[in-house]
Amino acid sequence: GDIAEQVVHIAEYDLLGDADEFISLMGRVSRRVETEGIPGMSRFSFYVDRDSRKITSVITYCCAESWLQHRQMKDRWGPERADLDALMRRTQLRLLGPLSPKVRSYLANHGLPFEQTAEFATGFVRSAR
Repeated sequence: GDIAEQVVHIAEYDLLGDADEFISLMGRVSRRVETEGIPGMSRFSFYVDRDSRKITSVITYCCAESWLQHRQMKDRWGPERADLDALMRRTQLRLLGPLSPKVRSYLANHGLPFEQTAEFATGFVRSAR
């Protein structure tokens, strides 16, 4: 896909529980997202800092529609969603790239505060070797 259409989702969280428990749960969630998830998602990654008790996620979508599809899929989850909510609390959300009216509506309807950098300036994607 066109890099200028990509949406990069960078979120920060406070770690509310045990780091090892979080890593184990996110491992299961990651496998589920990989197998059941959105084809337009090219990266799904989470990082944990045990000392500061902070989590950072970086997720890349081919376009705004893929971002929205992933959120809608996540909204349908039951136990994993509750388990994640017990272990992490989002403190910041940055969305890089163009956001569609549907995405903006979703964000507003769900009360998700976010920062956006909308205009892609330049760059490229290199395939992993």
